[in-house]
Amino acid sequence: MANFSFKKTAEEIEQFTSGRNTTWMHNCEGLYIAWASDQETIQKILPPPLKAVGPVVTSYIINCREPQFTNSYKEAALMVPCQYNGQPGSWSFGMILEGSDNAVFTGRENLGIPKKNGKVSLSRIGDICKAKVERYGTTIMDVECELGAYNTPSAPALFGEKGPGAKSPGKSILYKFDLESHEDGTKSFSNLRLLEFKTESHFYAWTPGTASVKLQSTVNDPWGQLPVLQVIGAAWGKWDLGLLGAKITPKDNIDEVIPHLLTRYDAPVFGYPNRVL
Repeated sequence: MANFSFKKTAEEIEQFTSGRNTTWMHNCEGLYIAWASDQETIQKILPPPLKAVGPVVTSYIINCREPQFTNSYKEAALMVPCQYNGQPGSWSFGMILEGSDNAVFTGRENLGIPKKNGKVSLSRIGDICKAKVERYGTTIMDVECELGAYNTPSAPALFGEKGPGAKSPGKSILYKFDLESHEDGTKSFSNLRLLEFKTESHFYAWTPGTASVKLQSTVNDPWGQLPVLQVIGAAWGKWDLGLLGAKITPKDNIDEVIPHLLTRYDAPVFGYPNRVL
């Protein structure tokens, strides 16, 4: 029987901390897209010491139907492949979610993922797929896709094997930090940590597609800073995503890194009035 109390029991806390109920995002379905962008810009906005591995940006817009840790929700991500200590990984510039505050909070608090609430729409009718990502009434990403074949011949090498039964390991590079409030009303950043977070995707379907992508920047969400020079390819997929644990490394260069980490907050905290009526 569920415990309807503000105070959780030892058994409930053990369920949380064991990871048994926070490991898998089952039955994810939606669009995955990759495009060529500007490598100089990517490197400029990546936090040190991460290195861009090419002029490539990736994104997904999915419906996550059966996550262990919350109710179903939709999620859109803006990412780039990168290297840390010579090893491959992925960096997320932003994630927009609709349908679960809990998914936003756990992603931010547990892993430092720059998640925000917004509006995510996703549809597939036959071979025609559409997706939009909105915040405060502005469409920051608009995707249309016709399934059948990739945009370019280079897409299969970039995406790798994603057919039914394929298992794809991954690693996300993330930063966490503490935001402190002081007695005089000021704030400061401290306790910087770099996380190497392992994932594994189990695929059930993957249908290549030819896509178009439009991005738009706002003062809150500068997604248009990673321009779409050429769409490499897209696909409609179905998969489970496993969240398998993180290696945590303390870092002492917070003043150098923190300017790259703050788009998880909206413009008013940086002195820009922002009123949506």
